[in-house]
Amino acid sequence: MKKLLIFIFFPLFSFAQTDSVKVSFSEEKVDTFARTEVISVSQKLGVMRAAKAGLRGGIESSPFVIQNYISFLNFTYEQKILKEFSLLLSLKHSVEYQPFSYEIEPRWYFQMTKRVKAGLQAYNLYGKYISFRYYHGILKDEPYYFFSYNPYSETSVFAIKYGYQAGNILDLSVSAGVKNVSEVSTDTKGRLIHNSQSPSNQTWFLASNLKLSFGNSYPKTKTDKFGKLLITDNNFEKNKLLKINASDLFSIDKYSQFIKADVDYEHRIGNTYFSSNTSFTGIFNHFKFFSFKGFIDTTLNSNLFGKKFPIWNAQKVSNVYTNIQLSEQLRYYFTKGKEVKKGRSGKNFNGVYLGLMVMFSNTAFNNQLSDDDGKYIFTNIKTGSVYGGGGVLGIQNQFRNRIFFDFGISLLATNKNTQIQSLTTKYGRNISLNPYLKIGFVK
Repeated sequence: MKKLLIFIFFPLFSFAQTDSVKVSFSEEKVDTFARTEVISVSQKLGVMRAAKAGLRGGIESSPFVIQNYISFLNFTYEQKILKEFSLLLSLKHSVEYQPFSYEIEPRWYFQMTKRVKAGLQAYNLYGKYISFRYYHGILKDEPYYFFSYNPYSETSVFAIKYGYQAGNILDLSVSAGVKNVSEVSTDTKGRLIHNSQSPSNQTWFLASNLKLSFGNSYPKTKTDKFGKLLITDNNFEKNKLLKINASDLFSIDKYSQFIKADVDYEHRIGNTYFSSNTSFTGIFNHFKFFSFKGFIDTTLNSNLFGKKFPIWNAQKVSNVYTNIQLSEQLRYYFTKGKEVKKGRSGKNFNGVYLGLMVMFSNTAFNNQLSDDDGKYIFTNIKTGSVYGGGGVLGIQNQFRNRIFFDFGISLLATNKNTQIQSLTTKYGRNISLNPYLKIGFVK
């Protein structure tokens, strides 16, 4: 299992546009951190490994009208054509309105030759790129549309992208272009429908994008057995971190304008392995959607709505959704002391942590999209304030002093029976299990 984790996560640790990663280890107990450079594993697994192709599968995250969610399973094959150019072919699957779709994307890694000549990387699938993207979606008829508040489904996209890819693991990008879309509409009774007869339209867009994947690069390289080694470059001291989450930052077109800010500040408490992590998330979205009219009695989809089914006025109205979340975590990196004593790490915020958490969230809409209980149709989101507290377990890594990865799960008791995140699992009325994933930049 340890070897599998090393293989999966190591490519993330070579983001910075500087020299290659050196991995070190020591079995001796020392009072201060002293790194012994033994071998450059990046020559085998990371940015210094030559690669002509990559096959990977993973998830693609996109901003949602109300909350963030994982939209697609993504399977991609990338083939280098010339030293700086490649061609990507992607197949996507969604459980919602598009069972299958595909993408064709030629890329130019415009800094690669310069960096190879400087000895900073090999010709592979790492680096900044500019690309053109063509997307085509195969739509599925939905006689009664109850999945989300998305005002349309994409049928095809033409866009230019600017991004950074780290091998088969991470792809962060910004894209701009034109979408052909199929709009959600209402039937004669006011039920939302989406099918082949729905109105078609076109819109410009600007959006951020995040892909997380696992896969192999080709040709494969036989990796030596190194015994006990670190999977991250821990040769640094850190007492405070400013972290900016780079996933799902914005999605702007004529139908909706979604913008999110997600910032954490973490600092060490005294000379201990405890830290204080303060988090702020703000979401703003203006979007046009049908106004809520009421309910009709029906047994259709009774597992979702009981015997009442929501209906909508045919005229679209402007809506503004805002959400502010504040949280405070008291973290304890319980393995860090042992790692420092053995000379395997500096005193930083890389590692597994346990902690306590308190949170506050406030949600507001300017129009009624809810029933009489203030519960928003299709979701468990409610307006007003939610506060609570509980415990948290997570793992964090700062890669080469520029990129961070923070994954955790909180178990919270709240004042309302409500949904905190899109993947929240509720236990009882006011207890919820809330996973979170943040990937971005540190200072």
